Amino acid sequence: MDILNVVQKAIDDSSKPIIIELGGCDGYHSKIISKKLIDSHKEYIYIILEPVEDLYLKILANFQNVPNTFVLKKAIGSHNGIVKFYQSDSKYYGSSSIRKPKRAYDFWQDMTFQETSCECITLDQLISDYKIEKIDFIWADVQGAEKDLIKGGQLALANTRYFYTEFMEYEVYEGQEYDYKNLLETLPNFDVEHKFDYDILFKNKQYV
Repeated sequence: MDILNVVQKAIDDSSKPIIIELGGCDGYHSKIISKKLIDSHKEYIYIILEPVEDLYLKILANFQNVPNTFVLKKAIGSHNGIVKFYQSDSKYYGSSSIRKPKRAYDFWQDMTFQETSCECITLDQLISDYKIEKIDFIWADVQGAEKDLIKGGQLALANTRYFYTEFMEYEVYEGQEYDYKNLLETLPNFDVEHKFDYDILFKNKQYV
């Protein structure tokens, strides 16, 4: 399965596509998604969150003149406010997290992190701020903070068609949900559409 084909389907099936990307990283997939939205010739909303300063500025530069696209220097989590943030080094620039690294060093022994802080927002607060009632697709790459995302996004997820999230069956970050069964239990309104090696695509049961 090509996940970008599912993004395209979500756009095609919606009269006003709304896509939220949590953890934009270097903006590679953001550019692809943005082009799909623009090419749809529909009114849309595209929100990208990226808490790492350099990555945020890179994404912002790409989208500052793109209509209906909002780039926020924030992390997603279970509550709003300033939280501890563990920023990975430039070699592993996509591995920063609001969760403290644990087994990350087992897999990448030369990886380093700097403890700092960042602004955090819940998914429910995000949709409230933008007056969003329904989300067509969420792309989440939050590095071990998946259950924080879910805890702070109950209302949003209840009205989300597709939820695509990274998932590893190892405690790479302290306290992350790495038990597949437990993860499924936190998302009772979703079916697993496809399980990739390190990602899962969920589809809301209320959408045929």
